[in-house]
Amino acid sequence: MPLISVIVPVYRAEAYLDRCVESLLAQTFRDFELILVDDGSPDRCPALCDEWAERDGRIRVIHKQNGGLSSARNAGLDVMEGDYVIFVDSDDAVHPQMLALLLSALTETDADIAVAEFEVFSSDALPPSASEEIRNPPLTLLDLSAGFTNKLFAEFSNSPWMKLYRRQLFEALRFREGLLYEDLHLKPYLLLHPSVRRIVQCGAVLYYYYKSAENVSIMQSSLTPAKLHSAVFSSLDHYRLYKRKGLSEFAHIAAYQLVLNFVVASLSENRSKAFRSAFRSHYFRCFFHVLFLPPAMLSFKNKLVFFSTALPFRALKNRYRRMFRQERALQQPNNFLNYV
Repeated sequence: MPLISVIVPVYRAEAYLDRCVESLLAQTFRDFELILVDDGSPDRCPALCDEWAERDGRIRVIHKQNGGLSSARNAGLDVMEGDYVIFVDSDDAVHPQMLALLLSALTETDADIAVAEFEVFSSDALPPSASEEIRNPPLTLLDLSAGFTNKLFAEFSNSPWMKLYRRQLFEALRFREGLLYEDLHLKPYLLLHPSVRRIVQCGAVLYYYYKSAENVSIMQSSLTPAKLHSAVFSSLDHYRLYKRKGLSEFAHIAAYQLVLNFVVASLSENRSKAFRSAFRSHYFRCFFHVLFLPPAMLSFKNKLVFFSTALPFRALKNRYRRMFRQERALQQPNNFLNYV
């Protein structure tokens, strides 16, 4: 049985897949399985995955219908055999010592999640640091015994990649399918998982995030019906999670973020029929949820703001812009509005 499972979702990555797999097979730590999940990719990726599996016995391939990034990661989690798991995106690459150093950090500190640093690159060649040996990187512990705090939330990065997890964290936990912000949605569930006691941050660049000129971050792109759905669903879901856990401060923030999602949507320049339909659908779906939120979680004034977002009055829109231009709550947990 392999000690580590590496899960790589593969979709439209024909130009980058070889670079990704080569960097993983070059690991100094050898006891791992590499699970390539072909998520119904329409290019040559399915064939490339099979070719790699023929060349190295540690590689397993899953071919499935397209279901999105969360679906592909979940498919890998369903079949993994390792005691630890790590996610790598198919257009990215990693340092040869990534697995060795993260596993060492995890076992040395008895942590449950080990987090590496990452570097952004935009050329075909990897950064020079990919060929440099790393010795004794500094380790920083995040102890969860003090409770769930803003500081902890901020210091734990959003991305599921560049992290090595103990497998028990995903025995019942999965990425929510159908969301664009699957990493942000999962984050509080990981931090509040009963098995997570401490997190170790490894002060070394071990992950290389590829960003091309045409690869625009989803946070930087315009608001769409799918983004609105993801934001609204996650805010409401996190409100329920925090309420269930007795974290009233964070439940209040999530409720407030739910209202802000509709404020931002009402200010959006997207006037398409599909967007207006999505707005109405989510508005009426959330209407009674917002109406019956306890006053301690959402003030009457903010409820009025939510109710008025459906009104097509220019004066109201200008008022929203003045109210929320420097809104401090946008920097709080569960913020899905960075793209505004």
